[in-house]
Amino acid sequence: MALSTFQLKCPNCGADLEAEDGIESFFCKYCGTKILLQGQSNEAIKAKANVQIADKVVELREKRYEYQRQKEAQRRKDLEEARKRTKIPNLILLVISVLLICFIYFKANTEKNERKSAEQVKQLQVILAEIQGDISDGNYDSALIKANQLNYTATNSKELKEQWEKTRESVIQTIQEVKSNS
Repeated sequence: MALSTFQLKCPNCGADLEAEDGIESFFCKYCGTKILLQGQSNEAIKAKANVQIADKVVELREKRYEYQRQKEAQRRKDLEEARKRTKIPNLILLVISVLLICFIYFKANTEKNERKSAEQVKQLQVILAEIQGDISDGNYDSALIKANQLNYTATNSKELKEQWEKTRESVIQTIQEVKSNS
């Protein structure tokens, strides 16, 4: 009587195996796992092997899911670290931008003040010329009124303010001397 064989899969490595009817156990020729067949029908053995294969598939899916989850967690961690690294340069750019805006504002303000100062100096020089004309014409009262208008107020320049105060005092003194001598 010839022994018949049947096909099954190794529950450990999933390799296709052939087993002979009537044996109670054998070893997988690929991974060495001992496979017990005691009193099981071919269908029971196949069902058990299929269950073990399904368990392996589930286990592999779980491992793949865990790998994907870890990969996503690492990606998020890398993104957060990249955000932290870009916060410092962004802060530096913000500070530089604010400083640049302040510089431009103060530069423009300085230029505006210089223009305003130059305009007022021109106006004061025009008043000085009018005062000289009034003195020449003998209009001393008009010259004194105009001399009292020689006040520098354009900027916070102490030197220019003091210079025009001295000029005003000198002009008033000159007008009074010329008036008293005439």
